[in-house]
Amino acid sequence: TAGDRPYKKGKTLSESIQILGFMSRDHHIDSDLFEIFLRERVYMRYAKRFLTSDQIDQVNWSKSPSLKPELVEFMTAADAARR
Repeated sequence: TAGDRPYKKGKTLSESIQILGFMSRDHHIDSDLFEIFLRERVYMRYAKRFLTSDQIDQVNWSKSPSLKPELVEFMTAADAARR
């Protein structure tokens, strides 16, 4: 997500979540911790602190790899409730 590199643009929130989803699916990060990271909205606290406003985009949870259907439903409902 780092936007201070002159050679490439910082990733958006949705791109970053997708990358982490692939990493979880491929067992590079712990899937239980990734789920907590999402459910507790740690990603959003990070985004608000370190990302620019144009990097904070809407995440399409149904396209995020490795997420269980009940987590997709939970995250989608949580986003809708916050709008």
